[in-house]
Amino acid sequence: MFKKKKKQSEEDKLYDMAFEMNFQAKQLNKQAVKIEGQMKKEEAKVLALMNSGNNEAAKITAEGVIRMKGEALNVRRMGAQLGAVGQKLQAASRTAMISQSIKNAVPLITKGLKQMEKMGIDKAMCQFDTAMEELDVKTDSLNAGLGGVYSSTLDQTEVDSYMSKLMDSQAHEMDVNSVGVSKAELKAGPEEEKSESDDLMARLRDLQG
Repeated sequence: MFKKKKKQSEEDKLYDMAFEMNFQAKQLNKQAVKIEGQMKKEEAKVLALMNSGNNEAAKITAEGVIRMKGEALNVRRMGAQLGAVGQKLQAASRTAMISQSIKNAVPLITKGLKQMEKMGIDKAMCQFDTAMEELDVKTDSLNAGLGGVYSSTLDQTEVDSYMSKLMDSQAHEMDVNSVGVSKAELKAGPEEEKSESDDLMARLRDLQG
């Protein structure tokens, strides 16, 4: 039994058509090259006939060269057109293949999305995004508060004023202490002199007695 031939897809049909068009274009280009080669040979004959003085034969041969030149040009144009059609068919074939691939991928993507919904991934991601937004807000608020504390603590004007007050207070206390010491010394001076005088009088009385 013969195996049933597999049905050719539209993409394969387009590819085969493109291949055939490109093949025919190459064949036409080869044909044009042959015609141009023959034309050069005929041109050489025209020159030879003209040099030999056989102008009538040269004219007839030249007419044939002109017709071959037009034929070669037409063949090349036809080959270029077929080549362009082949390229368009190739592009259509690639587009059809891409379209089919996308068509095959859509059910898989849809199935994957449904599976993600079953697993709760979408919901979890939404909750995660919400939590991150709240965390950013609270972090910004905390940073702003700490920034205010740090900035007030490091205020150089306030620090300088505080240190100046401490220096003034210390200088005032030193002045008060120095005045107190002087007064104490003044009070202690006469008492010490009186004590020494009393000692001398007591010794004098002892001697007299």
